[in-house]
Amino acid sequence: DVLARLQQAVGRHDYAVTGIPAVLDALRKAQVDTLVLSDDPSSTATCSIGSEALLLAATDAELRDLGVTDLQQDRLDAALVRALAGSAAGLVITPGGHQYVEQGIAALLRYTDASTPT
Repeated sequence: DVLARLQQAVGRHDYAVTGIPAVLDALRKAQVDTLVLSDDPSSTATCSIGSEALLLAATDAELRDLGVTDLQQDRLDAALVRALAGSAAGLVITPGGHQYVEQGIAALLRYTDASTPT
């Protein structure tokens, strides 16, 4: 059900984002309802994190632009779990990639920047 909703939302460019930078941005804004992650045990992806669960970004520069001075690098999967716990978002891990899920990561959103949070 989640994958069907995600595919439909991605196709409409509405209430879904794909790719690491877009998903991390949505997590920072607590927009993510459900994170969809393709299982890739060989992944070495990392991201920048701050001291709070939702302070994460694809690059150090993005966090510095937000005023974060105490930042570190962490494994992407660990940072995602921390952010999900900090925002009460759900997680669905799929056994492989999907054509509509850029970089193996996507999210169904609670709201978009143009809408009011629910």
